Amino acid sequence: MEFKGTEGDWRAFKPEDSNGYVYVDSDKTSQGGVATCYNHMGNAIEDAKLIAAAPELLDALQEMKNIFY
Repeated sequence: MEFKGTEGDWRAFKPEDSNGYVYVDSDKTSQGGVATCYNHMGNAIEDAKLIAAAPELLDALQEMKNIFY
């Protein structure tokens, strides 16, 4: 399966002027180009880090599929 998401290295970051939100972007998008996580449940940073890891998680799952199937 080919990755069809936003290209580039994804990262999560909290701007200095953040009011509880965290951006996920890539080196090929602007601020918040992948997602914006709001801190309504108190876990915006964790959510953003999980989203930012999605391309690597997909790669790992595809490798596992190739090994076991």
